[in-house]
Amino acid sequence: EDLDIEHILLFTKTGRLARLAAAYRPSHIIHAFTGNMQTLRYANILFGINPNLLPIW
Repeated sequence: EDLDIEHILLFTKTGRLARLAAAYRPSHIIHAFTGNMQTLRYANILFGINPNLLPIW
């Protein structure tokens, strides 16, 4: 909360990192990048997470 940032970028294969970040409910926008469609769907239901598919990963 004390950092002068607007976005948080996460790269995750399983979605665990996105789940941990969502648990803190930060006021910043969290972008979670994954190459797994199942992880993308899972991250879509997490609080404050904007999941993005990164097919090359």
